[in-house]
Amino acid sequence: MDSQPISTHRESGMENPVIHVEVLGRDGDALRRFYAEAFGWQFDPPSAHALGAMDYRIVFPREGEVGVPVGVGGNRPDDVQADAIFYVCVNDLEGAVDRVQRLGGSVVRGPARAPTGGVRVAVVRDPEQHLFGLVDRATLP
Repeated sequence: MDSQPISTHRESGMENPVIHVEVLGRDGDALRRFYAEAFGWQFDPPSAHALGAMDYRIVFPREGEVGVPVGVGGNRPDDVQADAIFYVCVNDLEGAVDRVQRLGGSVVRGPARAPTGGVRVAVVRDPEQHLFGLVDRATLP
């Protein structure tokens, strides 16, 4: 797939930018398989940043791509909330929604055009009910 880099130059800015997203669940291997199959993510070996017995791996954006690292881990402690939200930029929004559903996820809302800005999005859940969004790359400003 050809991908157009997202412009990172704006008049306004993010004083405290998103630099990492984390998805913690019960079964880290199953969650990583889900994200790998849905979006082609390739995770690094187990991370030294994992806390305790957490099975934790990170995926990083490719050279020249805009994005933030995402840590996906299993063996989530009972006192840690399971939800996380982040938005994944995709070239084919409907295709991504279909993959999410085929792989055991569900659709919360969309795909639909956002009321302001014209960006097309869908909000979905992975098989362990983590909430995340999908953004249609072609509709980005």
